Amino acid sequence: MCKDLSRLGRDYIEAGRYTDIVFPSMGCRFIALNDGVDTIHKNNEMLVILKNVMNGLYARDTSSKIRAVKQSTFKSGKYVGCYAPIGYRKSPADKHILEIDPVTAPVVLRIFDMRLQGDSFRKIARTLNEEGVPSPRAFYYMAEGRPNLRGETPYWNDVTVKTILRNEVYLGHMVQNKTATVSYKVHKQVIKPKADWIKVEHTHAPLVSQEVWDAVQRLDNHPSKGRSGSDGEISLFAGVLYCMDYGSSMRILKDYQSRKRHADGHYGSYKAYMCSRYGCGGKAACSSHYINCNTLTKLLLLDIHAKAMLTQNSPAALKEKILAQKNAASLEQAKALRATLAAVDKRLAE
Repeated sequence: MCKDLSRLGRDYIEAGRYTDIVFPSMGCRFIALNDGVDTIHKNNEMLVILKNVMNGLYARDTSSKIRAVKQSTFKSGKYVGCYAPIGYRKSPADKHILEIDPVTAPVVLRIFDMRLQGDSFRKIARTLNEEGVPSPRAFYYMAEGRPNLRGETPYWNDVTVKTILRNEVYLGHMVQNKTATVSYKVHKQVIKPKADWIKVEHTHAPLVSQEVWDAVQRLDNHPSKGRSGSDGEISLFAGVLYCMDYGSSMRILKDYQSRKRHADGHYGSYKAYMCSRYGCGGKAACSSHYINCNTLTKLLLLDIHAKAMLTQNSPAALKEKILAQKNAASLEQAKALRATLAAVDKRLAE
């Protein structure tokens, strides 16, 4: 029972699927009070279809109006966002105006200074983690005076550092309209072309000078040398290998030269996996969980051979072993869900 059809949904395709297929197949009677719809009567199908289409058009019209308002706000140079960039805070007088935050501004200035000294994004993140400097989101929760119950990482990483060093907000400019949703029905975020970005200069006090900014951007054009290992080959365990502590994906390390020389005089190529969280944030974020690719492959092959032998000689034992592994995984998952539920209950109580 709903107040009207729009409360069931404004997507006419999805709402129609429920009223025409899902509810009847479940033997469920559906009533929309204000629209006079009751599926026990079979004389109002056309009314339901037309109402669902009208509700969808209303959602489309509302979405267009909201987009127009946002575009106008962007063009006026007002800040639109849930969180102020680190180094700034929203003005108490007007939430669309940014002012320098005396607590976090020194962190941003130090990041720019470290980059000018030639430190890589990853080294900057590791240094901040080792010194116990809170991450941008950690600073936000500290200012709000509430715990981080969403599980967002409290550590710095190279992507966060890179984003800060390339954000023109620290020059005093507002650059917005960088992302958008696919449509009012599909809420997936997509990055807009740079030509569609809306930039308004000198909207707030800058944190860095133009000279410092230009020097940092020139460093990005000449990155420090490193082992890229970029040969276009997808690693064997891509997307299936994760850190045991935090569930982070394991990163492939390629093109390390082993000490073993082959008969032709060349050194062998060495590959290994390492926790991506450790790689981005250093030992303060996680441990390396380092493992040689050849070692991992041999361990996996041994396990496959063992299970193949069990399949031939004792299928019942193999089935019992697989069920035990599944039960263990289910228990771990249930434990994690209970911890999440406890955190949510605590937050609701607050």
